[in-house]
Amino acid sequence: MLEPEIVHRRRCLIPATSWFEWLTNPAAPKCKKTKHRLMPVIHGPWTLAGLWEKFTLDGTGAVVVVTVAADPTVAVVHDRMPAIVGLDAALAWLAGTVEEAMGVVQPVSVVLLA
Repeated sequence: MLEPEIVHRRRCLIPATSWFEWLTNPAAPKCKKTKHRLMPVIHGPWTLAGLWEKFTLDGTGAVVVVTVAADPTVAVVHDRMPAIVGLDAALAWLAGTVEEAMGVVQPVSVVLLA
């Protein structure tokens, strides 16, 4: 669950071209995992919704990817997925109200590339 205060002040966009999930293959020796590359089915540029935090005065901090429940196209590999932000939703994620930002973090369809 996202804390409203963090969403209010600490939103960012994380550039990406795809992401990977690993699925355990029980039939493989030692239950070896199979890597799957995923990309959203979205027209135009897209990014991952992120949150950032600064820890110290020297600028040390962290960035995390916001996740949502998996779209059915992802659920065969994993139960959650990154929150994808298309160009049309980028402003709402970065500068909208908390409610507008939370409305952006929805599952989207993906294509399995590998």
